[in-house]
Amino acid sequence: MEGKSRTRRTKEERMAELEEKIKFHRQKIENLEKQKKDLLSAPKKKKTKNEALTEIYKVAKANGKTLEDVLSMLQKGE
Repeated sequence: MEGKSRTRRTKEERMAELEEKIKFHRQKIENLEKQKKDLLSAPKKKKTKNEALTEIYKVAKANGKTLEDVLSMLQKGE
């Protein structure tokens, strides 16, 4: 078994390697935390055309207007 001697690393070398691994994983964790934050603060979904028209109808109805009134108001505004 000559020639197969194993070189042993010093305590400082092993500590330095562990510190590098810790630094690497901390960066990965920071990236994941940022992704989580971005996901939680994601912009709200844009309303569909049908949802927007339904909201217009509800507001008009609450103000005592008919759809014809709203249509005539829009046509006058153009």
